[in-house]
Amino acid sequence: MVCCMYRDLPLSFFNRVIGPVPVVLISVGYLKGKRSIMPCTSVAPISLTPPYVGASIAKTRYTCKLIRELGDFVINIPTWNFTRLITELGMVSGSEIDKFEYFNLTPLKAKKVKSFRVGEAIAWIECCVEKSLSIGDRVFYISRVVAVYAREECSYDFGVKWFSEKPVLYLGDLLFATGFAEYYRCCDVVYRR
Repeated sequence: MVCCMYRDLPLSFFNRVIGPVPVVLISVGYLKGKRSIMPCTSVAPISLTPPYVGASIAKTRYTCKLIRELGDFVINIPTWNFTRLITELGMVSGSEIDKFEYFNLTPLKAKKVKSFRVGEAIAWIECCVEKSLSIGDRVFYISRVVAVYAREECSYDFGVKWFSEKPVLYLGDLLFATGFAEYYRCCDVVYRR
């Protein structure tokens, strides 16, 4: 029997207990001359076949409004060198400034959606919204993945070269980390029933 002391945490800390979580940049294209980009830590695969992704975005975010109106977005995959920019992108609203211009980011046309992607990212996932759910202070977008691609030098047959391209992980309270100080490779062991 395991017995230990424990500490109750505020319910609002549940996301810190789940963490660390990956940070992505969500971009949404021109809409009446507007576009926006925001950091997001609430993105997850929800189906592999067919491919679907879920993204949870605060209702107050300008990006949320544009996604609702446009119906698509791009998940841009940043690396560790984006960490300061990630924090800054989250502190200003795209309704007030063009974040691409202000932060000197390169907007590139996406392959299959209307939204633009961030040229400085290492990989991109293009998404078409199929359903949105209003949950508390968030909108959860269930989106079909229509294109996935990565920079040639950052990818290989199984995806992104994460050991050379350090991912950005969010710990909460504006603390970031990269995840490869230690790792465990589970692919060496195959379990059979």
